[in-house]
Amino acid sequence: MQFTEKEHTFVLCAYQDNPYLEDCAKSILAQSVLGDVAIATSTPNEYLRQLSERYAIPLFVNPSHTGIGSDWNFACSVAKTPLVTICHQDDLYHPDFLKETLAAIGPKQTPVLIFTDYDENRGGKPVHGQRILRIKRLMEAPLRFRPFQRSILIRRCILAFGDPICCPAVTINKTVVTDPPFRQEYKSCLDWDAWERLSRLTGDFVYCPKRLMTHRIWPGSTTSECINDSSRTKEELEILCRFWPRFAAAIVSKAYAKAQKSNTVNQKEIHTGRDHE
Repeated sequence: MQFTEKEHTFVLCAYQDNPYLEDCAKSILAQSVLGDVAIATSTPNEYLRQLSERYAIPLFVNPSHTGIGSDWNFACSVAKTPLVTICHQDDLYHPDFLKETLAAIGPKQTPVLIFTDYDENRGGKPVHGQRILRIKRLMEAPLRFRPFQRSILIRRCILAFGDPICCPAVTINKTVVTDPPFRQEYKSCLDWDAWERLSRLTGDFVYCPKRLMTHRIWPGSTTSECINDSSRTKEELEILCRFWPRFAAAIVSKAYAKAQKSNTVNQKEIHTGRDHE
């Protein structure tokens, strides 16, 4: 099944007046191929209205905000195209993100989702080879091979050790994912929960190993806030118990939590942009 840019929508999930929102919007509009673009928010304000008008991007307001899951599901529903990428307002997209995402889909594939590799930005400095990124790329390596992309067993084996898939690098195929993908009861691991459930579906987890977006880690990001929230450990253990006996899940959870600490940024990094390992 071959898709074109006309069958894709970038939905920029906006919250309040984030300082990086406009840069994210510009990176989307600078795509080498581009279909639809929209902004979705549960916190309408004058800044968002002005940005919407300045770049001629339609603004949609979630009427029933109950958390991140509600916002992401609303953003997904805004798209009227089969493919949707839910963009996080802190991040940046390479000009060929959509072009390469579409090219990664083989002619005989029916993707459940498509996701790319990514870099990070810490303290204003690009980071390419931090330890956690290398580990995630190693976890995703089997999905470089197309037969494995369709294998439910391979996908679940990968997710059994953590979540290597960067949520804003994911494009969802709504013709396969017909229900709202995110559960509202999760605050920190709602993306991992979604991929775990979607891994059971017939279709492909299409992986593009090119680094086509930059995920920003800063103290105000959702990633940093969730990692610093004690509820994350509970959610991680609950998901790992879907793959392992509870005693084994607890061991994996401790190792995963330690690795995830690198997804926070400290005050020294804010000023120096140092990539610490």
